[in-house]
Order: sequence, then structure tokens, then C-alpha cells
Amino acid sequence: NQEIPFDQIIVIDDNSQDNTFQKIKDYKNRHNLQLDLYQFERNNGGPAWSRNKGIDLCQCEYICFLDGDDIACSNRSKTIKTYLSKSNPDAIIHGLAICNIDFKEKLIKNPFKATTCKGNNLTPTYFFKRFDHLSPGSSIVLKSSSAKHIRFSEDKRIIAGEDKEILFRISLKGLIVNSIKDILILY
Repeated sequence: NQEIPFDQIIVIDDNSQDNTFQKIKDYKNRHNLQLDLYQFERNNGGPAWSRNKGIDLCQCEYICFLDGDDIACSNRSKTIKTYLSKSNPDAIIHGLAICNIDFKEKLIKNPFKATTCKGNNLTPTYFFKRFDHLSPGSSIVLKSSSAKHIRFSEDKRIIAGEDKEILFRISLKGLIVNSIKDILILY
């Protein structure tokens, strides 16, 4: 539950084998929610395909991501929208807390603030020097018009690194990458 709702929610299922898609459809219908749903016919083996499909389906000026095993803090939408009312970057990286999430028991254990990017108008040199300290895809917000041209790399050799790689390419193009220090997801 968000303090201020997101303008659009897109759920992409990468053909998981745990009945996720049907569960989301049932939840959507039971709660009369406005969700855009998409299911791939086969599993692609990495998050880039799902993120790119979300970019294709996005009808908003900005898009943010949330992996199925992450939790958005209730102030995520409000904080992002407040920041964007004062700034217009091509990408934002926001803070996150790393923790053990037990979804079955509804417990969050041992949270700690992760070291993430700091500053505004981050350069390719910044990303190159800090390549192993960047945030995961769930802490990235992209301007949709930029994301539609740049897109996440679907190169299977960099699975689990496509989030870092897209930020590097965005900054190489001279586009603006800023950061928000607030923790907005639990990872």
C-alpha cells in the first residue's frame, strides 16, 4: 500500500512455474484493481526481458521496477513523485535496505542500509569506479522516453548486471542520472 498511488502498475510474469500469473489475476479481480498484466510464453532466464516489456507497456513519464522478492516501502511513490516535481533526470537511483524477507512468516530480519550511489548528474567515470557497489534494478527509476531508446541489455552474459550496465550506458550518452538517499525498497 502506497501513501500516494502509482499512476500505472504493470505486472510481468516471466513464465514462472508457481502459478504467479493466475494468483495475480485472481488478486486483481478480487480487489477490483487496475493492473496491466503480461505473461511471457517461456522463461527468459533473467530480469532484462521483463523490464523491457514493462518499458514497452509503460504509459507514464517515468517507470520504476520492483522484483518479486523485494518490498516497496509505503512512501516510495510519494518520495519519487515529490523528487520529480523538482527535477527532471533521465534516471534516479534510490536507497534500499538489504534484509532477509520471510514472506511466509511475514518477517523482515536483519535490515541494514546498503551503500548506494550518491549525488546528481553522475558520470560514466563514477559508475566505472563503483561498478560493484550499485543498486539492484528495483532501486532504479527511468524516464520512459530514455528507457525506450536505451533498454536493458538482454545479453545473457551479464544477467544480474543489466541494472548497472544500463546506468553506465545512460551516463555515457550524457543523460542525467541522480540519486535519492531515502530507503524506498527492502531488498
